Amino acid sequence: DGKPVILYFLRCATAHNLPGCNPDLLAPQTISVKAPVRLSEVLAALEAGPTTAQVGGGNIRTDLFGAPNLHAMQTSAGVANIGIQADSFVATGEVLTLEVAQVVYTAIDNTPGVKSVQFWLNGIPYDVPSGDGITAIGAVDECDYNNLLPKPRSCGK
Repeated sequence: DGKPVILYFLRCATAHNLPGCNPDLLAPQTISVKAPVRLSEVLAALEAGPTTAQVGGGNIRTDLFGAPNLHAMQTSAGVANIGIQADSFVATGEVLTLEVAQVVYTAIDNTPGVKSVQFWLNGIPYDVPSGDGITAIGAVDECDYNNLLPKPRSCGK
């Protein structure tokens, strides 16, 4: 039996045109994965990218390329620890922020008890940009990227 999960992709203004990508929106898409849902499977589905049906007119995409660059590590105290390869995030600027937000929302929304995400590169905590483009030190959560959702969530920050 499949269980629905929500993956967050990029929504672009024009088909497959990175410069035309709307820099302030993520596109949540629901897929089904085999139960029980594990963070490693959800990250693999995110990296695989949207299905042909999800792409539709070409305005849904991901820049997290198909190679397994994201690795679920131990989750503790509500923090999902995710190991990354040096080339996991290939963009810069606003698109890099969207790539990070894709992973953060996908991990938080599909992993019970997870409230934030800490990225790791070669065993060292890796700081990522927050939704306002400023480097966030330590774990990030959904409030750090609330401005990137089509419908922002109620956020206590």
